[in-house]
Order: sequence, then structure tokens, then C-alpha cells
Amino acid sequence: MAVKIDIQQTIIPVEMGDLTFYFDMGDTSMKGVFKTFRGLIDEALAVEKTEDELEAMTSEELDKFNEESKAFCKKALDYLLGNGAFEKLYALSPSTTILVGYFHAVVDGLGEEIARRNGMEKATKYMGPVGQ
Repeated sequence: MAVKIDIQQTIIPVEMGDLTFYFDMGDTSMKGVFKTFRGLIDEALAVEKTEDELEAMTSEELDKFNEESKAFCKKALDYLLGNGAFEKLYALSPSTTILVGYFHAVVDGLGEEIARRNGMEKATKYMGPVGQ
């Protein structure tokens, strides 16, 4: 009896409302993701402000902060979901705060799907949590 294994595609569809974006988990793409993602995290931390810092900002400083946050969201979402993703999502939800939430949801969802496709769930089932 033959063992049959389905061929997997490298593309992960990401559905958000009526929109569908595509993330490529191929080797070339993933190499770029690992290199770029660290920079995105550093950039996000540089933009991040505490509630006290936000309350102490002048109107002009808040405007600058909002523009920096919006620029980060555009860079991150367009990188993960393809050029133009930010504009499409911002047209539906014109809030940087909401788009930051979308970014986190996309990263979490992609991480889970990549782990599922790589068999990490099955490995954990049989071998227990990795690194413990």
C-alpha cells in the first residue's frame, strides 16, 4: 500500500472581510520576512508611547505620532499582505488603532498556519512542548 502525501502550496490566503490577501511562505519570502520582521519590531517599539506620554503631547506632537503610526502600519501590512493592502484596509477601517490590531491578528494567524503546515501541532502532541 502506498503512502499518499498531498502537495502543499506556499501561498496562505488571508481573508479580512470581503478582501483576500496572499502571504507567500516559500523559502525566499520567509528569508526576507525573518530579516525584515526584526526591523519592523524595532520600528514599532520606537513609535510606541505610553498613555502618560500620549496625554502629555501637544496637538502637533499627536499629529506627528499618528502619522508615524500610520506609516508603520502601511509598511508592515503592505509587506506581509502585498502592496496596496494598507490602503484597502484603511478605506474600510480608517483608524490606525484598528489597523495595528489587524497587523497583530495577521501575524498571529500566519504564525499559527505556518506551524500547522509544518506539523508543529503534531510534533507537540507526540513529543510535548518544544524547549521544556
